Amino acid sequence: MTAARLRAGGFTLVELTIALVLMAGMASILYGSLSLAARSWDGGEAKVLQVSDMRATQTYLRAQISAQYPQRLWKAVELPLLFAGEVDEMRYAAVLPERVAAGGVFYFRLAVVRTGEKSQLVQERTVPDLTALQEPEFRDAERSVLADGIAELRIGYFGRDAGASDADAPT
Repeated sequence: MTAARLRAGGFTLVELTIALVLMAGMASILYGSLSLAARSWDGGEAKVLQVSDMRATQTYLRAQISAQYPQRLWKAVELPLLFAGEVDEMRYAAVLPERVAAGGVFYFRLAVVRTGEKSQLVQERTVPDLTALQEPEFRDAERSVLADGIAELRIGYFGRDAGASDADAPT
C-alpha cells in the first residue's frame, strides 16, 4: 500500500516529458502567432503611410497643375505658352507657394526618374528666362521627390490636336 500511495502522489518521467513537449508546442504556436500579428501590424502601418503620402502628393499636384500660369516667352513666336506634355512627362509654368520658395512663376517638369531598380516621381523646377528663344532646360534645376516606388506615369490631355484649326472642337 505504501508503494501505491507513493506512485499516486507523483508524476513519472514520461508524463513530465509529455507535459513539457506539449508546453513547448503551445509556446511555439503562440510565438508564431504573435510574430505574424506583429508583421501584419507593421505592414498595415507601412501601407497607411504609403497611402497618406500618395494622397498628399495627389493633393499637391492637383493644386499645382490647376494653378498653371499661361506664361509666354517674349521672343519665341513658335512657343505660344510654356507648356509641353507627353504621355510620361509634363512641363508647365505655375506659381510656387511662398512657403516653399520666394514665390513667383517657375517652370516645372513632372516625370518618373529611374535610378537602377528604384523609381521616383520627381518634380523639377527652374526660373524661366522670358527673353530666351527656346524652352528652358532642366540641367541645374531644383528637384523634389514627390513619391517613391512609382512604376509609370501616364498623363492624358484634353484639347486640340497640334495641326487642328481653332474651329475644330477639342478632343
